[in-house]
Amino acid sequence: MVITLQQFPLIFGVAASDSEKVWAGALDVIQLGFLDFNPEPIAIAILVGLVILAGSNKFSRVPFALVTVIAAAAATQIFQLNVATIGSLPARIGNFDLSFTQSDNLFALVPSAIAVAALAALESLLSAKVADKMHGANEKHDSNRELFGQGLANIVVPFFGGVPATAALARTAVNVRSHAQSKLAAFSHSVILALVVILFAPLVGMIPLSALAGVLLATTARMIKPKELLALAKETRLDALVLICTFVATIAIDLISAVIIGLLLSLAFRKTGLAKIDRRYPPVDQKETLGD
Repeated sequence: MVITLQQFPLIFGVAASDSEKVWAGALDVIQLGFLDFNPEPIAIAILVGLVILAGSNKFSRVPFALVTVIAAAAATQIFQLNVATIGSLPARIGNFDLSFTQSDNLFALVPSAIAVAALAALESLLSAKVADKMHGANEKHDSNRELFGQGLANIVVPFFGGVPATAALARTAVNVRSHAQSKLAAFSHSVILALVVILFAPLVGMIPLSALAGVLLATTARMIKPKELLALAKETRLDALVLICTFVATIAIDLISAVIIGLLLSLAFRKTGLAKIDRRYPPVDQKETLGD
């Protein structure tokens, strides 16, 4: 749901809201979208999402996300559609710079840096856990390796003007849905991104932002499993309460806070004996390419 709401600015073709709350920002975007209504980005996002969902069910090996994005870019240029595109991309990375290490505020940033590192670690491990479940019961990530690699990357990027990076659930889900099975996926992703920036930046700049939103809409739609949610909710009323509270907190606050709230509620119920621990696994739709 959060991923979907975050795509509203791209879908409606308007500027993103300054609100820190996802739901409030989505409402602002909807209001702006209807005041300056443009059906073209909405149509592109919906068509891209529907084609990916329909095509992937019948031809799971075809990269419909890539095909639809290319088709959307071509249609935008041929018919001169009034939609926002990625635009110009820098053809090189930032210059190596050590000037920030001489700042008088360097030590004052330490508490904030620790907080950012902790949140980044939590978000990455959450993404890895979801990826494990999408891959199957036999898959399990290496948390130490995940955090070591992320920490190493975040140590290097500031020297080139970068900002802290984390694993992202949306892109992780797309990778898994594309049948990524090894480290080659991450390596090839990095190489292709570098080649795109260096060689194909003008072509990439033609891609409509609404098409990328459509890809993420399709991804989130395939992540929702009504049968699993119903099975979990039917276990006990307390499990249903934890599920609802976590969902509401995710929309009203943020993902990290929602996970903490859900864990605290679950632990409180277990501690007080209101809920019993019973390990069960929700059903998986065998017709799907990958069960979540």
